[in-house]
Amino acid sequence: MKRLTILFSLGLFLSFPSTLWAAVPQLVNFQGKLTTPSGDTVAPGSYNVTFRIWDAAVAGTELWSSGVQAVNVTQGLFNTLLTAPEAVFNGDLRWLGITVAPDVTELSPRTRVVSVGFSYRVGSVDGASGGTITSKVSIGPGHTNTGPHAFVVGENNTASGDHATVCGGRFNVASSFDAFVAGFGDTASGNSSTVGGGALNVASAQLTTIAGGNANRATADFATVGGGSFNKARGQLSFIGGGGGSNSADSNAALGDWSTVSGGRRNIASNYFATISGGDGNTASSSTATIGGGNGNFASGFSTTIGGGFVNIASGDFATVSGGSGNFADDTAAIVAGGLNNRAHGRYSVVSGGGGATPADSNSALGDWSAVSGGQRNVTNSFFATIGGGSQNTASGNYSTVSGGFGNTTSVLSGTVSGGTLNSAGQEATVGGGRINTAGGINATVGGGLNNTASNGVTTVGGGINNIASGNRATVGGGSDNTASGSAATVGGGTSNLAEGYGSAVSGGNTNFVSGDAATVGGGADNVATGDSSTVGGGVGNKARGRFAVVGGGGGAGAGDTNSAIGNSSTIAGGRGNLSSGLLSTVGGGFFNIASAERATVGGGAGDTASGFSSTVPGGSGNKASGSNSLAAGSRAKAIHDGAFVWADGSGADFASTVANQFSARAAGGTRIYSNVGLTAGVTLAAGASAWVAVSDSNLKRNIRTLDGKEMLEKVLQLPIKRWSYKAQDPSIEHIGPMAQDFYPLFQVGDNEKTISTIDPSGIALAAIQGLYKMLQEQKAENKELKAQISELRELVQKLLTEGRESGNSASLNR
Repeated sequence: MKRLTILFSLGLFLSFPSTLWAAVPQLVNFQGKLTTPSGDTVAPGSYNVTFRIWDAAVAGTELWSSGVQAVNVTQGLFNTLLTAPEAVFNGDLRWLGITVAPDVTELSPRTRVVSVGFSYRVGSVDGASGGTITSKVSIGPGHTNTGPHAFVVGENNTASGDHATVCGGRFNVASSFDAFVAGFGDTASGNSSTVGGGALNVASAQLTTIAGGNANRATADFATVGGGSFNKARGQLSFIGGGGGSNSADSNAALGDWSTVSGGRRNIASNYFATISGGDGNTASSSTATIGGGNGNFASGFSTTIGGGFVNIASGDFATVSGGSGNFADDTAAIVAGGLNNRAHGRYSVVSGGGGATPADSNSALGDWSAVSGGQRNVTNSFFATIGGGSQNTASGNYSTVSGGFGNTTSVLSGTVSGGTLNSAGQEATVGGGRINTAGGINATVGGGLNNTASNGVTTVGGGINNIASGNRATVGGGSDNTASGSAATVGGGTSNLAEGYGSAVSGGNTNFVSGDAATVGGGADNVATGDSSTVGGGVGNKARGRFAVVGGGGGAGAGDTNSAIGNSSTIAGGRGNLSSGLLSTVGGGFFNIASAERATVGGGAGDTASGFSSTVPGGSGNKASGSNSLAAGSRAKAIHDGAFVWADGSGADFASTVANQFSARAAGGTRIYSNVGLTAGVTLAAGASAWVAVSDSNLKRNIRTLDGKEMLEKVLQLPIKRWSYKAQDPSIEHIGPMAQDFYPLFQVGDNEKTISTIDPSGIALAAIQGLYKMLQEQKAENKELKAQISELRELVQKLLTEGRESGNSASLNR
């Protein structure tokens, strides 16, 4: 027999031992491929093979031999189990040698045995153990572990409570049910109490917690100390986050139930729900009182609050001092936000800040619900009076307001002067500041500026110069020489703008005109909005004449540059020279575009026309969409039929639809369609081509495997091939091919059992052809052998005939 070689690698597969140390199977799984010296696959059948394990790549000592084993070979491939014992792998250099009978010479080179083969050793690793500990546990020296189910780690710790735990440290005690301790000298004596660490901490009540720190005490049920030193949580559900100091006098104390001290030192929260966030020497002595921090603050009223600062007092119920120094909030819900030496003496009164070094410099809110926002020496002495700031201002009328300035006074009901000079405010009117401004109408407002007039009820001039708001509820925001004469009309700013329609508005710009009710010009110059509820966003010389029409901007100085939205509810976003004349028509921008039909749209570009109902031109140039619900895009695309979609490239020629509801695209440079972000899966149509090309680069594929062509051929023979029509097409249009429900079970390829990829049938056909070719080759070889045998038989017969004639037995042979 010809000499055989082996082309494959050694594969060793061992099962893992269980936690009960079951024996490791003494088996090695080996797979290989036998070929002739020329590389051809050997004929199928049984071969005698001997496997040996050596301690060297060449020569060396034979450690084990399988003896002659019969292995079955199919298409050159075989698989066998080797029963090499564990001891064979008690070393790090092992090689597998193979001899195939009738050869007596071992195949070269030997195969190195690595890694997996030595997993035999896992069955005999010393000391491997596992399982569940059901008794209590003590780890470390000197422990006292008397609690049922207790757990102790560390040194000289005591766990005497049921289910008690000491996680580490020294001289800790967990003496109650479910107690937990870690640290040094800590004690958890309350049921389910916890000391997370630190030293000399004591959690003595039920469900108390001390996270760490030094010499802290949690002595009431559910109390918590997060850390720090010498802190005391004595109220039920009280909390101390940390802080404290080097001795007991520096400690924080949470004495009231649900009281909290987050940090700092020498802070005392002595009543229910009292809270101190930090600072030094603060006291919250009333229920739900709160101090955020600072020094020497005292919150003594019910639900009072001091945010911080120095020596502040909140004595009224619900009173607040946010910060500063020497401030008093001494009536119900009074507030001092900060500053120095301020007083909030009225109920619900507020001083936001300011004040000065002496009580004479202070701000005082004396009236109930009165407020001083800041400044110095300001006084509010009436109900709901307000001073925003400044100096020596007085608000003496109920609901009166002085926002700032110097020496201002409001003595009428709800009058307001924010600041400035020579300003006049009528009843419930407001002047924000500036000079020589007049707010003469009831509830009129002048924000500031010079020589502005708000002359009607609820009129407003925000600022600027020489502006007039004369219509009822009219507004001029600022600018100069602007007029809002229509009721509820608005001019935001700019120069010489006029809003005369009811509810009309000019936001700004120059010489803009709005006459339609609820019409708007956002800005720009010389723009006109004459349609009711029409809008011009800006630009120059634009016109919104239809009801609800919109021109976003653009336009220009020349008459031909004007954008015009004439149709009701029509829109032009910008550009120049555009026309939107159809109902609900739209031009997004560009220049000289026209949307003339109802609901027609031109997105932009130049010289585009959308003249069909609900037609669309996204952009480009020279496009026309005249069919209803049609779309034309690109350059010189013509969608002239209803429902047509036409996309044309820049080839410089017209490209038009031919029938209704048709999709047409021209891309002289080719078409690409990808189905992923990395552009590694998809199809292309090359320039001038008439067929799609699918991506098929082997570098973009995975799990590549060879196929058994004969198997593919057999499956193809099982696949029903039928003639049929799609339900979506005319019955006269027929196709030939398999059903996906027949195809998928046979080949198990593609996305699902209801579709067939165009790639898979061609691949299957090629594999089947290869299988058929191999069968033909095998038949050819068999025929060749038969011919040789027939030739030998003929020669033998001829020889026998000749010998018969020579011996005179020809008659017998003829019979």
